[in-house]
Amino acid sequence: DMGGTHAFTLVVTAIIFGRVVGLLGEIPTGVIGDHLGRKKAIVIGMVLNSAAFLVRVWIVFNDSLVQSFSLALLSYFLTNIGAALKSGTVEAWIVDSIRELKTSEGHTTIFAQMTSNMQITRLMGATLGLALFFNGFIYLAFSLGAFASLLCAIYCGFLMKETTTIPFYKGELFVRESMEKMKHILATGYLISIRVKTV
Repeated sequence: DMGGTHAFTLVVTAIIFGRVVGLLGEIPTGVIGDHLGRKKAIVIGMVLNSAAFLVRVWIVFNDSLVQSFSLALLSYFLTNIGAALKSGTVEAWIVDSIRELKTSEGHTTIFAQMTSNMQITRLMGATLGLALFFNGFIYLAFSLGAFASLLCAIYCGFLMKETTTIPFYKGELFVRESMEKMKHILATGYLISIRVKTV
């Protein structure tokens, strides 16, 4: 028995770790996403999300506190890096696709439908996950999450078409230049947040 307070501390630590990883990973993953293209970035993000769910299944059947905590950190790392790869990429892909296809339906309507469908599926997933959790089958919820994420990755891998209006950079990736860009963006964002009252 590791105690309620100790367990709560470990959970909070893992969550904070994941948030920090997600925050620090936004710009580097954005650079990588621009290098690979939006389709590959989204597919890789979903595969990482699937892997994170599988790690959580592993935690359920692990009796070691140290290993479980390490696996939890790995799971949050994979989840937030995957989310960082997908962050903004889907929206940018939709806008570019609309521009290429010249559809009459604007991106605002599509975004509204996407958000609505996303909230519905999240509610369904949360309801099913809680039902499985309270019946002692939380590993099944994680397994379904892994399967659903992998299914989305396969679907996008075969049916999603990369936009061609954006000339993605295909040269070498330079870590120093990426870090400099990250510092510049963070500094600019901070200055804007200070100077612009509405922000």
